[in-house]
Parts: sequence; structure tokens; C-alpha cells
Amino acid sequence: MSDSPDTSTNTSNRTPLLLIGSGGHAKVLLEEFKDAWDFQAVISDTVLSEDQTAYFNAQGLEVFVESDELLNAFLSKNITHAVVALGDNEIRLNIAESLLTRGFSIPGLIHPQALIASTAEISPVGVQILAGSHVGASASIGKHTILNHYAIVEHDAVVGDAVHVAPHAVVLGGASLASGSLLGANATILPNVAVLATACIGAGAVVNKDIDVAGVYVGVPIQPIYSVR
Repeated sequence: MSDSPDTSTNTSNRTPLLLIGSGGHAKVLLEEFKDAWDFQAVISDTVLSEDQTAYFNAQGLEVFVESDELLNAFLSKNITHAVVALGDNEIRLNIAESLLTRGFSIPGLIHPQALIASTAEISPVGVQILAGSHVGASASIGKHTILNHYAIVEHDAVVGDAVHVAPHAVVLGGASLASGSLLGANATILPNVAVLATACIGAGAVVNKDIDVAGVYVGVPIQPIYSVR
């Protein structure tokens, strides 16, 4: 790991971008968007193992441990764009808001192989829409939300801020998913069903009725296994 960023001038026509996070989701975003963005460095909150560091070094990226001095050094080089590559909604949102306060920009990343309807409303701040995802007509996606591979948000559906829609999960027409929620892999929210409170919905679950109490829900149809009243 390095202690400070290289001060050489960026010559790429792509916009420089810092990768905040060093786990599996960071690897995914790097692979998906390296042709569109000029990734500058990986910033981690912990010291990585030699193997983890070697992976990112092989992609041409230095790895740094986060510090105020480091972030200020990148800002001084006019490297002001960052993506928060963390699947945990609360942590991703908190880090993104901290970076925004410092003066960084958190751009939306939309893969060219995602299918986005022309009438869909997608926040320009921090969204991550991966390859194979589909956002239908008049659907709405909030800031800092992840649509993972082949996630589907159908027409007129509403997905809030800092949500994670896992691979192959589906929000059907007119349904809604509250901010901070997780919709697990292959889970489905049926048409016009409203998830009104932050919920963790297990893989493969079918949400067939409104949820108005925060908690963890699993099964077909869903049943609560933990709720916050």
C-alpha cells in the first residue's frame, strides 16, 4: 500500500474516479466501468492482505488506507469524483454523504447494457445500475441505490434512496420499495405492493402484501422473522 497519491498528471480522456471500498463489489464496479471511467486508486478503511492488494495492483491501481490527508491530496489534484463500492446500504450512504460534504462528487454509474426506459426517473447521484438491469417506463430510482445484475424495476415502480436490489430481483409494476431496503436475489415484489418501511427481504421471497413495519422478511409468501416496532 502507498502512503500518498502519485502527483503525475492524468492524460486519459475519461473522467478520473476514486474507488472507495475494496471488497467484492469494488471488484465488480471496476470490471464493469473501467472502460467508461479512469479509475485512479482504491481507498480502503483497513490495510489489505497481499493478495487483495496484488489484485488491484494488477489492474493498474494503487491501494491506500483512507485518511483526511489522503482525501485532501486527491482534491488538490482536482480528482473530485468517487464511487462508494459497498453493498451495505447504511454504510454506503454515510460514506457518500461524508464525501459530498468534503467536496467530492458521487456520480451515477449506468452500464451500457442496462435497459433504461426514456421516461424512467433516475437520480444522478450515486446510483449504480449494472449490466442486464431493466428500469421500466415511468419508474423511479433514488440516489445511492444499487440495481445489481439483471435486477428489474418495472413500469411505475418506485425504489427509494440507498436501496440494494440484488441480482435477478424484481420490483413489479406500480410496486414500491422504501429507502434503505434490501431486496434479496431472485426476490419479487408483486404489482402495486408497497414496502413502506425499511426492510431486508430474503432471497427468493415473494412480497404479496404491503409492509409497514421495518424488519426482516422471508418466504413465499413473505413472513416476518424480525420486526422493529
